[in-house]
Amino acid sequence: MFVALCGLIFVMAGLVKGLLGMGLPTLAMALLVILMPSPEAAALLLLPSVLTNLWQMGARRRHCGCAGGCCRCWRASPWRPWSPRAG
Repeated sequence: MFVALCGLIFVMAGLVKGLLGMGLPTLAMALLVILMPSPEAAALLLLPSVLTNLWQMGARRRHCGCAGGCCRCWRASPWRPWSPRAG
């Protein structure tokens, strides 16, 4: 029951993020604190955050229109001091 309720909270927070653009951790933390202490709720938020960041990083590397996420774009990035475009 507890795991299902936590899952429901993450689904609800994800829906709100998709509809309104408000951050998932903000809403999920507010709702998870009702069920558990704050440090446990914060620790529970780490897993989805890390997984979604890794997913987005992997998806960005597959497409070239990635704003600097692939090797070809990274080589010419102005953020690299040794880049030919820097300076």
